Amino acid sequence: MSFVTRIIPESFNQLGQLLLADAKVSVQIGDVIQNDVFHPKQALKVNLSFNSENTEYNCVFKGDDMVEQACEWLFLKTEGEFSFKDVGPNWLAKTVWHSHQEGRIYHD
Repeated sequence: MSFVTRIIPESFNQLGQLLLADAKVSVQIGDVIQNDVFHPKQALKVNLSFNSENTEYNCVFKGDDMVEQACEWLFLKTEGEFSFKDVGPNWLAKTVWHSHQEGRIYHD
């Protein structure tokens, strides 16, 4: 079965921020429509901005494993700094607090 998924950009709300040594992580959560079925809080938008480099990265993750995807992406983009912080992935999981479990979307 193929899935047609549309992330709703205007639905995103701020969840939280985290300051790293040289970067700021901002997380928003939004809604998704898949095959005409509305799935609340199934998209995670992560913004990573580095102070010293004046560089910014944005990525949107969706689905049941969106927190894990975002953690892996942050780990790679921050060269491991994100996961070694005390608040690292646990902070992101707590920020999302599994609110995305209300509905489920699926990947092809």
